[in-house]
Amino acid sequence: MAVLGNFVRLEAGKPKRLHFVNHEFVDKVIRDPLTGVAKTVRVLQFYVDYEDGQKVSKVFSVTSEKLAAALSPYLEDRRYTRLEFTIIKSGSGFLTDYSVSVRPWAGV
Repeated sequence: MAVLGNFVRLEAGKPKRLHFVNHEFVDKVIRDPLTGVAKTVRVLQFYVDYEDGQKVSKVFSVTSEKLAAALSPYLEDRRYTRLEFTIIKSGSGFLTDYSVSVRPWAGV
């Protein structure tokens, strides 16, 4: 099955530079990787126009509470639109962690 190119995917240890243009909270049905049971979760979803310096039209869904907490201060007044985020994922499963750094958005 081919992987669709309309979602941002984080790879462990690989920095991902993103610019967000909008966001929303949505309910999504996902399958729990441990139990295999489907469940509905609330996710923070960003719309991305630049990924690693390239113009794109993608969605970045945040299901991790840790990552959502790191990004939530930028939701007020959509401050994220004036910033570029570099996110680095490390670890996996319950040990997954995220490093988030921010710099002013200079455009491309």
